[in-house]
Amino acid sequence: MNDSAWNILKVPTTRRGYRKDVIRWSICVPAACSSTEVEEFLNYAALTSSIKGLQLSFEIPTNMCQVKRDLVLDEKDIFLGVVFLGFFVVIGFATAYDVMVARKIDDSSKGLKTKVLVSFSAYTNMMKLYAYTPSQYNLDSIFGIKAITMILILMGHAAAFLIGGPSMNSNYKEEAVLKVENGILLNNPLLVDTFLMVGAFLLCRLLLAELDKRKFINPLIVYVARIVRLTPAYAIVIGIYCTWFYKMDSGPLWEARVGLERERCLNSWWTNLLYINNYVNNDQLCMFQSWYLAVDTQFFFLAPLIIYPLWKWPIYGEISLFVATVVSVIVPFAVTYVGQLDPVLMMYSSEIVDLSSNPMYKSAYIKTHMRGMSYMIGLLLGYVIHRIQTSGMKIPKTVIWCGWIVAAVSSVSAMFTVSVFYNKPYDAFESATYASLHRVGWCIGIAWVIFVCVTGNAGKLNNFLTARGWVPISRLSYCAYLVNGLVELNTIGTLRHTRYLTNLDIAKETMSHIVLTYGLALFFSTVFEAPILSLESVLLKKATNTQKKKETTDGSTLSVESHSSAETTTTNSNGA
Repeated sequence: MNDSAWNILKVPTTRRGYRKDVIRWSICVPAACSSTEVEEFLNYAALTSSIKGLQLSFEIPTNMCQVKRDLVLDEKDIFLGVVFLGFFVVIGFATAYDVMVARKIDDSSKGLKTKVLVSFSAYTNMMKLYAYTPSQYNLDSIFGIKAITMILILMGHAAAFLIGGPSMNSNYKEEAVLKVENGILLNNPLLVDTFLMVGAFLLCRLLLAELDKRKFINPLIVYVARIVRLTPAYAIVIGIYCTWFYKMDSGPLWEARVGLERERCLNSWWTNLLYINNYVNNDQLCMFQSWYLAVDTQFFFLAPLIIYPLWKWPIYGEISLFVATVVSVIVPFAVTYVGQLDPVLMMYSSEIVDLSSNPMYKSAYIKTHMRGMSYMIGLLLGYVIHRIQTSGMKIPKTVIWCGWIVAAVSSVSAMFTVSVFYNKPYDAFESATYASLHRVGWCIGIAWVIFVCVTGNAGKLNNFLTARGWVPISRLSYCAYLVNGLVELNTIGTLRHTRYLTNLDIAKETMSHIVLTYGLALFFSTVFEAPILSLESVLLKKATNTQKKKETTDGSTLSVESHSSAETTTTNSNGA
């Protein structure tokens, strides 16, 4: 190997290039040896025995060194352990009481204390997970859309971690980004916008329906109910990141990946719980997919400012929605063009090793002002569906066929044309145009699917999306979004060998990640999410003394609907 050939290998000519002169390997040394001492020894050995024309250097980062350690618990570990134990004891007692006593009591005879205790019953909450009641507003297709979208997002997360991890065949990574057929992985973050759009649609449609019935809704109750629904399970997962997760395993990349994530969570946990982590301390983002909750929550708090005028003063509301939609398209264009940013989060292997440190990820991808168009389309869809359902309007077949053509072209183009930007020199105008419109194109396609299903024009597609099998998967979406990062970080952190990547290998690995994620999601939902939802419902009904609230498409009442199953979302997931 001559010097010029080595330099060609060493310096990638494009961003998708992968340095082939960097080799990562590990050695075992006595614990008394520091990383600095080992680094000095190896560099000295390389200097004294170097091959002519070939220079070697060694670098041993401190966070890549590990020493076998005993389990030592601090006050944070003990506190979280006590919280877990408390939940287990209460749930165990509540489940036993529910099965042996409460189920023999007629529902109308159950007092407040019984209802509160049964809220923690694992048996009852598991039954609720699978329970199904047809939606009053024909919204059951949302079950299938949410479930399928979350599965695809989890697949994208797994693929991103595999591509960003160690591999034998780096050429696979370089070539994969050039293929159009890989668009659903390259543009996987676009799927998160499905959840933003669906959440906005549900919020708008259901709030308008409630306003028609009640004439007024206290927004404070809706806001508090949402925070109460989302935060307990979210806080528990953040607590795990800060405490037990780091101490549960080890591996060559454990400190660099899991240890780094732990430090970020210890520094920024409070921004997560305030749902401002996509703007505050985002260089120390805790949980790579947590940005989605912040974005969706911020939109959730702003949405009534558009929804209420749509109901009270339709003309002014429509103008406000139109202006907000136009602004939501202009802002990403301007930010991308002025900042010379990529059109999307590019899936180059060297740039997705640590998403939270990716400049594009921090400056644009996780920002609420870059995601507005998806939410506005959801609000528009909710308003249109509300008008159609309340008026009894019938949709002509010609409109249905034309709508399918537009939806198919726009969504497929938005998803798969991203590969163009991996094959050509950067152009700021083209990137800005794509950044401002690709989410619009994708959401138009998904919105049309919802539209035809809700209006009874989807036929077998609606039958597929409303199948009972989607119900529990859809209801587990939020917890799956929360725990997926644990699965991905554990997998990459404990990896002790390089992989030979192929499409089949990635497919097999992603399937295992999806199964593990939903297994963990079932546990977290049963222990931490469902009891809080049930308890909240009982207490709200008692406090307001109102009639039983009608169920929404995910089985929770309007007042506790989160519209936030993610990514990242992606997402929820994402990460998203």
